[in-house]
Amino acid sequence: MTATRMAGADATWLHMDRPHNLMLVQTVLWFEGEADWGAIVESFFERVVARFEVFGSRPLDPPVTLGLLAPRWQPVEVNRADHLRRVRLPDPGGTAQLHRYIAKQLSTPLDRRFPLWQLHLIDGFEQGGAILLRTHHAIGDGSALVRMLVTWAGAEPQRDCGSMGGGAGRSASPGGGITADAGMLVKLVAGLPTRAGLLGEDLSGVKSVAWTAPVPLDRIKRLSAATGSTVNDVALAFVAGALRRSVEGAAKSGRVEAIIPVNLRTQEPPFETGMGNHFGLVFTTLPTDVGDLRERIARVKADMDRIKSTHEARIVFDALTAIGATPQSGAQAWVDSFSRRASLIVTNIAFPIYTLTIGSSQIKGIVAWVPTTGPLGLGVSICSYAGVVR
Repeated sequence: MTATRMAGADATWLHMDRPHNLMLVQTVLWFEGEADWGAIVESFFERVVARFEVFGSRPLDPPVTLGLLAPRWQPVEVNRADHLRRVRLPDPGGTAQLHRYIAKQLSTPLDRRFPLWQLHLIDGFEQGGAILLRTHHAIGDGSALVRMLVTWAGAEPQRDCGSMGGGAGRSASPGGGITADAGMLVKLVAGLPTRAGLLGEDLSGVKSVAWTAPVPLDRIKRLSAATGSTVNDVALAFVAGALRRSVEGAAKSGRVEAIIPVNLRTQEPPFETGMGNHFGLVFTTLPTDVGDLRERIARVKADMDRIKSTHEARIVFDALTAIGATPQSGAQAWVDSFSRRASLIVTNIAFPIYTLTIGSSQIKGIVAWVPTTGPLGLGVSICSYAGVVR
C-alpha cells in the first residue's frame, strides 16, 4: 500500500510533541446504562477504522523534514491488541477516580509504529462504564473528531457539529491569508507581549484534568440573546470569570491573553467528512480584571468582533501549513514563540444537540481536552452535547 504525503498543518502538529506536552486529544464519553463493549468495539472498527484512512495508517517521519522529505501516512494492518485497553476504576468508581485515570494518560505517548490512537474501555464508572479515546492531533482537529464520533454512532453529521455557533469557533472571513496580507502576521506577533503575564512558569509534566457540572445550553443562549453576543462570547466571559476567581493575580491583570482555535472548514453542503486539521489560531484578551459578568461579555464581544473582521486565523493556518515542510526544530521554535505570548488555550467543541447511541449503549455525556503545546500549561475546552455544556 502506497504512503501518502501528510498535509502541512498535520505534519506541524505531529512535530509538536514535547516530553511535558504531548499533542494528544483526549475524548471521554460515558454511558447511560451498562456498556456493550463488543458492539462498541465492532462498530468502531467497521465505521471508523475502515472508513477514515488515518485510523489505519501509521506516520512515517523522515529524520529531517525539508521540501519533498516530508512526513507521510503509511497504511498498515491494524492489530486490535495494539490499540485497545480494558481497565476497571478503583472503588467507588466516580468522577474523581476517572479524572485520575485520564490524567495519568496525558503524559503517556502513543507508539508511532502503529496508527496514532488508542481506545480505553473503562469498567466501574458509575452505572455504565466510560471510554477514553486518545488521538494524536496529527489525525485531526476537534471538528474532524466530532464528525468521526457521529459516524461511529451511525448518525448523519449535522451542519452545526464542531462549533457552538459563531464567534471563536468559526472564521467570519475565510478569504485572505499570508499571500493576501503578509504584513498582518508581523503586526499580530509584534502587538503581543513577549511572554505570558500569568501561568508562564516552566512546566512540571504533572497533569490533572476535571470537568464542570452540566450547564443548560438554553441558559447560555438566553444570556447571549439578552446581551447581543454570541454563545462563544458568553462562554469566554465565563472562563475569564473563573480565572479571575482562581488564579492569583488574574483579577489585577489588565491583559490575560488566550489562544483561540478558529474552524476554517466550510459548513455548506456537501458536508465534509474527512479528518485532518483545518483551523487557525487567534489571540483574544480575557477581561479577568472585570467583576461584572455583562461587562466582561461586552469586552469579549468587542475583541472577538475585531478579530472576525481580520484574516488572522487564515494567516496563522497558512503559516502552520508552511512550517510543516520545514525541519522540526524550526517548527517548534516558531510555535513556541507564538504560543508563549499567551497564558492558556480555549476552544469550543460542539457535539450533536441530540443523544448519540453506539450499538445499544446510549451516550450520557462527552468531554474532550484540547492539548497544550510548547510552553502552554492550561487548556480549557467548552463542550456542548445533548443540550448541556461542560
